[in-house]
Amino acid sequence: SDVAISKVTKEPVVFDVAPIMKNGQVAGLLVGRRDPTFLKNIVNNLGDGTNKYGLVISENGLMMAHPNDQLILDQTNVFDNIEKDGPNAMGARLKEIAPQSVTHISYDFNGDTKLAYVAPVPGTSWNLLVTESEAVMLAPINQLRNTIIILGLLIMVAGAAVAFVISKRIVKPVLAANGLIKEIYDGHLSQRLEITSQDEVGEMTDSLNQLADTLQFGIMSLMKKI
Repeated sequence: SDVAISKVTKEPVVFDVAPIMKNGQVAGLLVGRRDPTFLKNIVNNLGDGTNKYGLVISENGLMMAHPNDQLILDQTNVFDNIEKDGPNAMGARLKEIAPQSVTHISYDFNGDTKLAYVAPVPGTSWNLLVTESEAVMLAPINQLRNTIIILGLLIMVAGAAVAFVISKRIVKPVLAANGLIKEIYDGHLSQRLEITSQDEVGEMTDSLNQLADTLQFGIMSLMKKI
């Protein structure tokens, strides 16, 4: 049976009913009563009881098991306040799913979005739900996303710094080479460039120095002949 409140003990109980057969006919019913804590023991093992927990709900919306015992004592029914709670509440979401189906739903609860996985309890008309806060569930993913963004920014900054250093290393000799060419054009042949590297820029600098040497020596030789 569904969880009910005993009129004797005022505590939640579950009634197990089995037919007594005689000559192929039902001669009576054997009724047993037991504490529904076995349901709570199951749901308590499905999470921490706060951000993630399990619960059992009957096909009529009656709360059968929940970490909060008061919901059971109050005979809470998630279908009772659908209009008040709105279309995004648990009751409305459960109404949308087909009976005895394995699925998942999302719903709003106290301002928090919850994700719940739903599966039928075999041999009953109950549904077992394992629900968890969406924010808590997605926290590792969001943290990974933030880490990737930070790493991306660091790589961009590092790339910009490397590009700045490389460009400065290239631009400075080119500007110096341009200055030397202007000096040669103005007839100042004594200027030379300092060779600071052994790469293509260094080779260009050395070639300009050799050109200045050739022009200087050539002009000096020509002046001696005059």
